[in-house]
Amino acid sequence: MGNFLLRLINKLASTFSRRHDNDFFVDGTGYRIISYSKQRVVVSPHHLYVRRSLQVPSEVHYGGKTYTVWGLSRKAFAHSRLQQVSLPETVAQVEESAFLGCHRLTQVSLPASINAIRSDAFHDCTSLTVLRLAATEPPTINYLAFDRDTPPAVRLEVPRESLELYSNAESWKDFGTIVPLQNTSE
Repeated sequence: MGNFLLRLINKLASTFSRRHDNDFFVDGTGYRIISYSKQRVVVSPHHLYVRRSLQVPSEVHYGGKTYTVWGLSRKAFAHSRLQQVSLPETVAQVEESAFLGCHRLTQVSLPASINAIRSDAFHDCTSLTVLRLAATEPPTINYLAFDRDTPPAVRLEVPRESLELYSNAESWKDFGTIVPLQNTSE
């Protein structure tokens, strides 16, 4: 019964609540098709609901096709009640204001594929305590990606072989604690 209701809600939402013709919902999360030919989507800022904990999938199925989740749109989860999030290897950047004002967000896991964190991506994420970053090279951080007082309060977990790189990299060296990436199979 629960799966039936979820499918019905997704169908109704896709039919009546679209912001664009290329928007759709899977399990309550909004996606926007950015390339029909390459079958790529981004997480859109339009959701039916946002779970407390979310593992963004690397691909989603819609209309008989499989789409690669290529990234997050601007303000994808801004001001949501999200507490934990994990992004797939198919995502290369955390877009501008993606998590802006997520006051309850405590833990973020970013894949090795991340090469940039855009402006205001984690601005006003006042509860952020753990940032797990699998990238061996420190990603570029744009202006005010984090609040000025956020880095000292956040434990940054990075690959063991990259500890020195992060400890010496501009902006990353401001994080209060930089430790080897922990096993996240909790």
